[in-house]
Amino acid sequence: GRLVARVIERGEMGHGGEDGSGSEGEWEDEDDDEQYDCPFGCGEGCVLPLILSLESGNGEEAGAAGCLLEMVASEDYSFAPHMDELAQAIANAALGEGHTVMEDDARVLLLSMIPDLAEEAPQMLRSCALFATAVIPALVEACGQVDLDPAWCASDEPSDSTDDDTITSAASSALDMASISLGGGYILPIVAPFIQAGLAGADPAGKIGALMTITAIAEGAVKPLKSVLNDLVRAIVPCLLDEHPRVRHAACNAIGQLADDFKPAPGTDARLPTNFQALYHAEVIPALLQLTMDVPNPRVQAHAVSALANFTEHSHHSILEPYLDDILLRLGTMLSSEHRIVLEQTVTSIASTAQSASEIFESAYPHFMPPLKQLLETPPISDEWKLLRGKAMECITLMGTAVKPEIFREDIPDVVAAMREIIGTLTEHDIERQYIIEAYARICQSLEDDFAPYLEDIMPIFMAALRIQPEIQMLDEDSDPDALPGGEDEWDIMPIGDRCMAVHTVPAILKQSAVGVLKILTLAGPSFEPYLASIVHEVPALLKYDMDPQIRTITASDVPSLLGCALDIADDDGALASSLFSALVAAGARDGEEPAAEIQSAVLLAMARCVADGRFKYAQRMDEIVVAMRLALEYVQSGCESRQEIRDEGDLDPEGLEQLEMQADTDSEVAIGVAFLIDELFKRDTDGFLPHFLELEPLILDLLNDERTDTEQGPALVMYCSVVENLGPKSVDFLPNFLDPMMKGLSSENMSLRQGAAYLVGALAKYGKGVFEVVVADAVPGLLTVLKDPDSYQQQSRVRGATENAAAAALYIARFLPNAGLGMAEALELLLPLLPFFDDLDEANSVYEVLSELLRDPTANDYFNSENLAVLFTAFAEVVLGEKAFFADGDEEANGCTDTVRSAVEHVRTDGPDIFCAALVLMDADARKSFIERFEVPGYAPISV
Repeated sequence: GRLVARVIERGEMGHGGEDGSGSEGEWEDEDDDEQYDCPFGCGEGCVLPLILSLESGNGEEAGAAGCLLEMVASEDYSFAPHMDELAQAIANAALGEGHTVMEDDARVLLLSMIPDLAEEAPQMLRSCALFATAVIPALVEACGQVDLDPAWCASDEPSDSTDDDTITSAASSALDMASISLGGGYILPIVAPFIQAGLAGADPAGKIGALMTITAIAEGAVKPLKSVLNDLVRAIVPCLLDEHPRVRHAACNAIGQLADDFKPAPGTDARLPTNFQALYHAEVIPALLQLTMDVPNPRVQAHAVSALANFTEHSHHSILEPYLDDILLRLGTMLSSEHRIVLEQTVTSIASTAQSASEIFESAYPHFMPPLKQLLETPPISDEWKLLRGKAMECITLMGTAVKPEIFREDIPDVVAAMREIIGTLTEHDIERQYIIEAYARICQSLEDDFAPYLEDIMPIFMAALRIQPEIQMLDEDSDPDALPGGEDEWDIMPIGDRCMAVHTVPAILKQSAVGVLKILTLAGPSFEPYLASIVHEVPALLKYDMDPQIRTITASDVPSLLGCALDIADDDGALASSLFSALVAAGARDGEEPAAEIQSAVLLAMARCVADGRFKYAQRMDEIVVAMRLALEYVQSGCESRQEIRDEGDLDPEGLEQLEMQADTDSEVAIGVAFLIDELFKRDTDGFLPHFLELEPLILDLLNDERTDTEQGPALVMYCSVVENLGPKSVDFLPNFLDPMMKGLSSENMSLRQGAAYLVGALAKYGKGVFEVVVADAVPGLLTVLKDPDSYQQQSRVRGATENAAAAALYIARFLPNAGLGMAEALELLLPLLPFFDDLDEANSVYEVLSELLRDPTANDYFNSENLAVLFTAFAEVVLGEKAFFADGDEEANGCTDTVRSAVEHVRTDGPDIFCAALVLMDADARKSFIERFEVPGYAPISV
């Protein structure tokens, strides 16, 4: 996995002792520097004989395959001139019997080359015609080389705990990484005919191969799969009820993967027909529910429940509501199953259903809690059953956070008592530690300050997990992996020459769990203070933890919460807060080493949130902050220049251009982090930060030069939005720097740039106090082009975000620059059909405030009638104290917006009761009910029309 790859990259391959420690530096054999024995001796002339020896039948096939794999791992591509021969050998290895003499161990090693090559040398694979014509079709066929004995599905062992399908697994991994690294646009046209033929045929192996291929490529092929998703789902759903249980099992895999890859995007309304759950619930949920009754085949039954959990986890409760009774009835029945794998998936599905159903789950809560508490209190009959008890902890506490806190509070003493019993039995690397940590954190989320009595239970375990070190061991050829602590299943094992490196996964999981709940534990309030300094002391090491980039990014996102907690409860004049910020700054650029883009982005966003905390005294750190932003912008600039050099060289196929665009997207996340930080610094001290912005501006302008792509230009426009919002009319001096990119951006096919350009036009109108009237008037035709795009008013449209910002800009122009060529009546005609906003939630607050002010204006009757008031009231009902809250509870800006909207509604109700009632009559019944409840409309009896 990535963890192992990172270990290899850093050269941290010393021999782990019992404590998991290992000496840094180059990996050396215990006795000498012996490398993997190449059967032909290492040298330029050995590559072709090495490839040919794969089919020699002399027993050296595994050695030759291992040597080739090691060449890839060490980025030795001397086999490149012989890619055709190698590709044919890999295809033969995938096809197996009748095509090769290789045994399974050699076949797996050879197939393992593909993920590494796809990630490190994708162009080499693209330029090899046989990779497309021979290797990929062979991988699809290999995905169907599974055990078709019906007894396989009747087993009570998890399907990933057996090694019966190692070839299938290796082929699936190869397709997965090929899709991610080479691009979905490359892989889908190649595999599509095989998928279509497999699903249409009668052969179970063909169907399984097609379904496993869909599962493998989905993550990397999300964009091209969207256009064929309807056909794909129609072909997969019948396979859920196929006569062969192994086909049903594979179909569950495919549905579960698609439900995850096409789930609602963060920040979007999950009810919109833009996601898998909203589009296909009517086809998928009934089929999965029927499959959960496949009692004779526990593996299929468990997989059906797992797919159902994937589906419900990201579903809006209104989508689940029609099926909820049936789902809960089935899950309740399966809690009495005698099969461990069914029970594990059932409790997981109960948890995901509870989280998605939220308040409508409350009636089911008392029915599920007793049997789940019984699972928690029952000692496991073996180590394998410990996972079930851990999942029971997870389910109970997720159910607790889904219902009202007062409901869960009644059960917390029993749950904690059971977990205290378990804590007394935990071993050092017990997997239940992870579940204990996360369960206590959710209880803290429910109790907040009242969690104080339980801190002494969890903090020793939590701190041990936070400090745990990786455990690495080197294995000889004759070593038994099952002899490793916890057995082979708890280790990532990777061949390195004639030995293997094993990395214990449990310490990594425990550390991730501890980091993941850190910000939740700060909710414990003042009682958390005794532990705060010890945790802050660990943060610098966590931000430098190279073994797992995810730990670094999660820790960075934790820092603002920790900093706020320190400012709340630590009596140290801000010393702990300052220490945390220093750790962030160091993580952004440490010792001249450049952190990965995802880490740099997380660090910059965390710094922005720290600066946004008005209590934090950041001014004395300004030089460090500016250096961090400068280094980030130089990193982005370097990436832009590298991509431009590649484009200048020419000879790029569409997949190569797609890869460049993906790199640009990644770098843009870093630039967006800078933009957020710039915005917060301007908000805190506009005049004080301006000289520092001028210092950075040459790097920002470089992102707007004509050689930069639209993707690369987008974040720079966002930075100038902050300039306009905070400097107002004074920002006129910057106008020449962003005017042309803004005007061109309105017609860009890149939606991020179009959205940024539309937002910037709106900012000029709203904050410019008339200074930019001529410029804004020139931009109106471009805005209208955006708003009159045929797809603009489709909620699932890719242009939706840009359309919302363009409509907001139209409102601001009409309100603040009435002579710029856009009247209020026209602006409302363009805006109201888009309400409520689903994409830019921050912009939505501003729009609702302006509309509320307009409702109180004496001229309101000129623009509002009962029809458009009904539209506006429906939007207000969605967002005011409703499920589309735009800010965290207690946020002053959110409360201000809510007060403004409430005041406007009350104004219309008292000053224009006739039009108010007429608007209510025109509203949809559910929207009207919601509006009356949320705005506490007195004495209104709905009128039937």
